[in-house]
Amino acid sequence: MLDQSLSGFRRTFPSFEEARRQASKYGVPSHEHPGNISIHTYRTEEVRPSDYPILFHMQRLMGEVNSVLDIGGSIGNLFYCYSKYLSYPPGMTWTVFEVPATVAAGTRVAHQRNEHRLRFVERIQDCDAVDAVIISGALHYFEQLPPALMEGLRRQPRHIFINRTPVINGPSVFTIQDHEQYFAISPARVLSRDALLQAMGEAGYELVDEWKANELKLHIPLHPEASVSAYSGFYFRMKQSGTARHPRPNRQILKRALSTRRASRRMAGVAAHSG
Repeated sequence: MLDQSLSGFRRTFPSFEEARRQASKYGVPSHEHPGNISIHTYRTEEVRPSDYPILFHMQRLMGEVNSVLDIGGSIGNLFYCYSKYLSYPPGMTWTVFEVPATVAAGTRVAHQRNEHRLRFVERIQDCDAVDAVIISGALHYFEQLPPALMEGLRRQPRHIFINRTPVINGPSVFTIQDHEQYFAISPARVLSRDALLQAMGEAGYELVDEWKANELKLHIPLHPEASVSAYSGFYFRMKQSGTARHPRPNRQILKRALSTRRASRRMAGVAAHSG
């Protein structure tokens, strides 16, 4: 009762469903708010510090990655923004999975910009097979983790980028998040890092890189263990089907190499003194 009276909806809940039920009382879902589309339209021109790790890895993967699924990608702001820094290969396709209102807005903007590489879907099942998945600023709004989110895809993507999501070292925590620039709230999860790594590992992925998104933070009053001073980002890559086994070194060869190295050092010492 003290937690609720002091914190209002800015508190923790026992489950994602309970957080969703409490958020529905306010009747202002942030993902469908007109301000959400307006903000992300502006961000088609803006790269943020936490985008650079993805840009770094993606520029090395261009050619291998010819298709992307952008989960919760708004009107395609990452596609437009990243196009200034990446040379998309010929035939590149970028699919955004979003809610119906955002799909309509994104399709309209793509038509206005005469952009044919960008398409929008309301169901992941409607997306073709992709090489990479990006979930930026959206994972904490989903009840499922990436392996379950991607079950509708025709094949597993080789690369998965997760960015701008609140992560803690303890167990996952459920809360309600409000938008700072307009009044709209949504249920959200502060994700357990161990739970994420375990889920991705069981799905056949390995962690390649991890970084902090310092431009975002989440404070839950009376719950410092669930608050984060900076959001997080991750790059996962599908593990190779087989692990290469290195043959044991031949001891005789090692002995000869070591003997040769010692002889070389002695000769170098003699030459130094004689000089």
